[in-house]
Amino acid sequence: FSDRQVAISELSSFNNANSLANLVRLEVNLPQRLQLFGPFDISPDGSQIVFSGSDSSGQRLWLRKLGSISAEPIPSTGPLSDVAVTGGVSPRFSPDGDSILFVRDGRLEIVALGGGPPRVIAEGVRARSSLVWGNSGSAYYAGAGGGIWRVPVIGGTPEKVISLNSEYGNFGLLEVLPGENGILISTEETGLAVASL
Repeated sequence: FSDRQVAISELSSFNNANSLANLVRLEVNLPQRLQLFGPFDISPDGSQIVFSGSDSSGQRLWLRKLGSISAEPIPSTGPLSDVAVTGGVSPRFSPDGDSILFVRDGRLEIVALGGGPPRVIAEGVRARSSLVWGNSGSAYYAGAGGGIWRVPVIGGTPEKVISLNSEYGNFGLLEVLPGENGILISTEETGLAVASL
């Protein structure tokens, strides 16, 4: 694939490993002069893609509806000032698909796709931290000082829930396990691992 395309494969019936009837493959062409930055996410209903991209106006989040021919920038997700370089990164759709979590300048923010400015729900977030929505209205992220943190998406005090040993090295959060008693993580040193909550 060229740097103008994003290749996507999604198995929506993950629970039935023997059924490939719902396997979807497609290519998404990026707008001209737009550079993809970091991971993207697919909405729970499979109809939209959100990603971070940079163009002449800076880095910000972009939303592409699969029924549309082009991606559109999400307002108020770009650099916070004229001298700032980075905008929103590491986007994740909410379970209902109506909001997006993202990281910007060390802050965890949430923006509603229906409109309105983003809300800051935590600070001290590791740059380009991967994010995970919990099942109980919480978000999980990697703290700048280490470990995995949890914070209510409606706002509140962040809580360090996992102190990872150095053996994990750099890690990414993948999914919260059913029952929210652990998080599936990906590490450079050990591959896939489960961090217990």
